[in-house]
Amino acid sequence: MSFILSENDNTGNGNSTGSNATASTTLKFITKAQAASILKVSTATINNWVKLGKLSLGDNKKLISRESFEKITLQINAGTSQKLTKRRNKKALHGNIPYKTYISNKENIQALEKLRVNKIDDALLRTILSIFTLKLALLVKENLKINKKLLPFIEVRFNAKKVNKKYIGEDVSNFTFSDDKTLNALLKELLGDELFFTVLCENWELFNEIARINISFDNKDDTLGYLYLSLRDIGSRKTNGAYFTQEKVVSSLLQSLWAHLPIEKEITFCDPCCGSGNFLIGLINKGLNPEFIYGFDIDPLSITITKINIYLLTKQLSLNNPNIKELNLKELNNNFKALNTLLTPLTTKFDVILGNPPWGANFSTDELTLLQEKYELAKVQGTESFNLFIEYSLNALKDNGLLAYVLPESLLTIKAHQDTRKMLQKYSSIKFVSYLGELFTKVHCPAITLGVKKDYLGNNKDAVITFKDHTFKIDANRTFEGGEFAFKLTNEEYDCLKKITNLPNQVTLKDNAVFALGIVTGDNQEHLSHVKEQDSELILTGKNFLKYHLLKNNNYYYIKFNRHNLQQVAKTEYYKAPEKLLYRFISEEPIFIYDNKQSLTLNSCNILIPKIKGLDIKYLLAILNSQVASFYLSKRFNFIKLLKSHLCSLPIPMVSFESQQEIIALVERLINLYEEDNGVKEGDKVIENKDYLNLKKLALIEKLEHLIASLYGLSAQDEKIISSYAHEKHIFKRFY
Repeated sequence: MSFILSENDNTGNGNSTGSNATASTTLKFITKAQAASILKVSTATINNWVKLGKLSLGDNKKLISRESFEKITLQINAGTSQKLTKRRNKKALHGNIPYKTYISNKENIQALEKLRVNKIDDALLRTILSIFTLKLALLVKENLKINKKLLPFIEVRFNAKKVNKKYIGEDVSNFTFSDDKTLNALLKELLGDELFFTVLCENWELFNEIARINISFDNKDDTLGYLYLSLRDIGSRKTNGAYFTQEKVVSSLLQSLWAHLPIEKEITFCDPCCGSGNFLIGLINKGLNPEFIYGFDIDPLSITITKINIYLLTKQLSLNNPNIKELNLKELNNNFKALNTLLTPLTTKFDVILGNPPWGANFSTDELTLLQEKYELAKVQGTESFNLFIEYSLNALKDNGLLAYVLPESLLTIKAHQDTRKMLQKYSSIKFVSYLGELFTKVHCPAITLGVKKDYLGNNKDAVITFKDHTFKIDANRTFEGGEFAFKLTNEEYDCLKKITNLPNQVTLKDNAVFALGIVTGDNQEHLSHVKEQDSELILTGKNFLKYHLLKNNNYYYIKFNRHNLQQVAKTEYYKAPEKLLYRFISEEPIFIYDNKQSLTLNSCNILIPKIKGLDIKYLLAILNSQVASFYLSKRFNFIKLLKSHLCSLPIPMVSFESQQEIIALVERLINLYEEDNGVKEGDKVIENKDYLNLKKLALIEKLEHLIASLYGLSAQDEKIISSYAHEKHIFKRFY
């Protein structure tokens, strides 16, 4: 693919170099790695799609046919395959929806919601935007004189009978919209070569409705950008990694940034993926001189909207603030440019770079080749676009300059972004991190704002860490043994985590255990049944158990086990091991049970067979189910998927067999109590009162927790910190 952007919309967030996810039309086949990189999935997923027949291989069984690849790409982009589109990222959202949180003016949101457009092409989109630009311009300049030919289209007193047919077919190249020359030039740029009056007359009823929509000029909001977002099909915007940035997020980032700005007044600001300029609008509203504000984006239409926004905003603010200068056309064109930021040579450096770079943009093989020549991080297979913008920004900043970006929270922890974290440590110091949580409807993609200073020190002492309900400052420079940025921890939690991490005489599961995946059937409806037949056997899922025990009456599945009929199966010897541990793959906490019944498992339930000489499997079960393990794994990885790499990092106290005995005995008593609980009645005989059983279980668990905390050398204060975390997460309520 070339760097041609098709149907791209980067409003409010994005300067993606990516185009739609299709392979080069000159190739009949592509590699599995290329397919995985373009579609932002793992090669394992590509292999599964091959097995399911969704992708076809060539004669050599190694390359994927372009035809089948393009077909599956179209399904993902169109949202026609739920199995393919239910991935946990921003690309999983489809449909035309109004971005109600993008702007804050509720009256404008309600007014623009009245606009109903079933189909829209580029000509109609540009024409609608031009009409609303004129509406906003009239609100800013009371003495603005609008060409009489246009008045019927922008006044509320619209009358269809006043159509003057002679204007049909007339372009706007020589047309004067108003007596404002800069506004005229921006409107002509917005409309391009479109036949303005022809579009108006072909959509007469629509513009009749538009004429009756009254909006206000709100200097805090990117109203035109909101309109642009609401009118465009979001499919291409997702594919290319562009997404909107809510007004509250812009405000949050600027608030965090402001405390770290240098004293000098004439500092330069740049948003290298500015969309329609909502971050730039925020800067100007802070009283900054617009002459020193710059914005770039790969989408020319977004840049045109940016220039209109800046022009109208500075005109409006300059009426009451002499420090705000109204920019002329030359200055607008110089400061705000449509260009491919990542591939355009740097000609200047900036004091501050801010914004929301695109997440998940797709790069073709040709694009990656060009990017790899310029960026170290592009040499990593499957590189995320926001990583490249971080590297770009560190290069484009002056020494001691500030970078402030909206980014996915995963940047701080997952292995795929470790090279980016190393680069940030090499060139900068962390100044603030704000945890924003979920920003995008129906998409699991927690976000942060990250602020760093390009000082080459790699410090994080005094960094301000903000959550929804509290803020704290890091009191001592933190080191990152595992490469993750541990900023979610308070200072006390961090000290506690260090004790666990630096446990003397420790061992880990790395190279000391067999890990195996549960069965992937390929079609659960075909292979699974709730009815046990003569030749079928029980197969457990992650939902069938909580810590230490199977759930009763839990709608168990049965399967006729024939490994040759199943999509993905581990070695039979792992399922049939005399003893093994099973754990939930998808979970916010580690949830393990002991299995000595050679149970089969589905892929939501993974297998762990420990092989640490001298440590009993039930001792390890207690460690893995403990609050200490929950605290350590959650604070380090903030996982949803409990990965092998997570478990292999957990320090395990290496103690004598005698020291393990008390813990093993408690685990066995606990397992027996759960078995009693699952059969509270035997015929008419009540074994034990259920509430009393729960109290006994709780007492055993608390004793286990205290013994395990002692093995880790934790103080009473440390235990209190971990216990508070456990109760905050409702670990007892949910898992015991």
